[in-house]
Formats: sequence, structure tokens, C-alpha cells
Amino acid sequence: MATTVVVHDAITEGWEGNVQPYALQPEPLIHGARLRRMVKEAVIDMTGGAGTVTATSFIPAGAYNVQFTMRVTTVIVGAGAASMIIGDGTDTDIFGATIAFAAGTLVTPASGTAAPSRYASAANLVFTANAGQFDTGVVRVVMFYNLATAPTS
Repeated sequence: MATTVVVHDAITEGWEGNVQPYALQPEPLIHGARLRRMVKEAVIDMTGGAGTVTATSFIPAGAYNVQFTMRVTTVIVGAGAASMIIGDGTDTDIFGATIAFAAGTLVTPASGTAAPSRYASAANLVFTANAGQFDTGVVRVVMFYNLATAPTS
């Protein structure tokens, strides 16, 4: 599995490692407190012949109000599988259940089975084939989330 991740924190110009900017409150308050709205995007290759594909620690520690979206950009083909579920490593289908493999298939926050609230520690993004395996295909995922920084004094 090859994964390309880009994220921005709205604080600096350009891309930082794997984060892209979206300003909610870009500058810290006088005592260091800050609320940042983050956007994290990844292109995930679904090849490999396994029943699961995992983007390890895709959801950062402290993320809350997580909104997950996805598009199948290249049709997914898998022996014995025609759909998938998308979870966070704890709840197997929190982001989507019975998601089709056809190119152009969309996942929105309404596709999930529950509303994720807060992640105290980093969590995975886990794609599981409903029976069978993933052989080929590509998805683009975009996750929106908040990060809060407590006052420093």
C-alpha cells in the first residue's frame, strides 16, 4: 500500500509535512490558547491482496469533531469482495458501511454509523473488504477535524 498524505495547520504558509491550511483562529490568544481547524488528505492505494488496508495513526491525538470524506478515484477490484467498511481501528464502520468499489463512489459524514467525537490518542484509518480482499484501486480521503491548545500560562 502506498499512501501520500498532505496536511496543513493554517498557521504557516504552504504545506507542513502532511497538513494543509484552513484558518479558524490562526494566531494564539495572549496566553497561548488556540483552536485550529485542520484538513488532512491522503491518496491510498488499495492493492496488496489483503482483506484490510490500514493508514496507521491517520487520525491525530487530540482530534475532535472529525468529519471524514472519501472518493474512489480508481475502481477497486478484489477477489470475493464488492464493498467495504471504513473504521478507526476501534469502531469498524464508524466512517462508512457497505461502500461500493465503483469509481466515483463518495463517502460523506452521513455515510458513517456513528458520529466520532474525540480521539485522546492517535487512531488508524482502516478499510475492510466485506468478504474477500483488495487487489487494485485507489481512494482519496479528506478528513476535517479540530485541534485545541490549552493556555500556556
